Amino acid sequence: MPRRRLIIALSLLLLLLAIAAGSWLAAGIAPSWYTPADPDDSAIESTSERMEFRVQQELQRIRKDQPRWVLRIPDAIVNDWLATRLGPWLRGQQIDWPKGVGTPQVRCRNGIIEVGVPLDALSGRIGRIDLQPVISDTSIRLDPAGCSIGRFPVDVPSVWVLGDVTDAPLLGTPVAAIIDLIDDRTVRILDIRPTTGHIELDLETRPPSIP
Repeated sequence: MPRRRLIIALSLLLLLLAIAAGSWLAAGIAPSWYTPADPDDSAIESTSERMEFRVQQELQRIRKDQPRWVLRIPDAIVNDWLATRLGPWLRGQQIDWPKGVGTPQVRCRNGIIEVGVPLDALSGRIGRIDLQPVISDTSIRLDPAGCSIGRFPVDVPSVWVLGDVTDAPLLGTPVAAIIDLIDDRTVRILDIRPTTGHIELDLETRPPSIP
């Protein structure tokens, strides 16, 4: 009987070690969709810059007959922009990117925006957070809906995994769901719909007279 108990105890220990090893390996594997472009790729940067300009054009367009409209952006375009244009854009806004935080990438699916980013605090592993857009009449926020390290889900508050990254605007903290245009018009964000492979924004362009 003691020998049988010893065998059972050793089997359980081996099982726990196997689970721990599998979890550690999964934590070290980046999500399959985390494939940022080379930030020095001039062709991709040029394409991203043109798409940035095109979005700005769409926002500024006069829409008297159809004030409500939809902006649809594929994940691939968002990710190329994040890899090549986020840094220059932040510098233009005089915003410093957090130290120890790598290039973010996103994947949209079924109402969730997944964000993955390498973190020095995780020894270069990918910290991933699932975000759920929440829209009210006047504000928008992104509520954390889960997080993981690499491909290993962890059931802890996202701040434990992502640290200071969770202080970024929108993450759980409402901001105005309004974009101010140069001619005093505004674009109100009515809805955000992450679906497989792209994100859709329902927007309404309003003249200056409407608050």
